[in-house]
Amino acid sequence: MDIIQVVDAVLPAVRYGGTERVVWALARELVRAGHRVTFLARAGSVCDFAEVVVRDDRPLAE
Repeated sequence: MDIIQVVDAVLPAVRYGGTERVVWALARELVRAGHRVTFLARAGSVCDFAEVVVRDDRPLAE
C-alpha cells in the first residue's frame, strides 16, 4: 500500500517533538510491514526509509 503522511514540521524531530516522533515511529513500522511511505513535510526534512516531499507553504493567490 502507498501511504502519505502530512506533517506540519521538519522531520526527524531534533528536540522533544512528541507528535513528530509518533509519526516517525508509525512510518517506520509501516515500512517494516511492507508499505511504501511518503512524508509531505516542511523544508529541511530528511528520511532514510521513506521519501520526503517538501510542502509548498506559499500563500494561495487571491
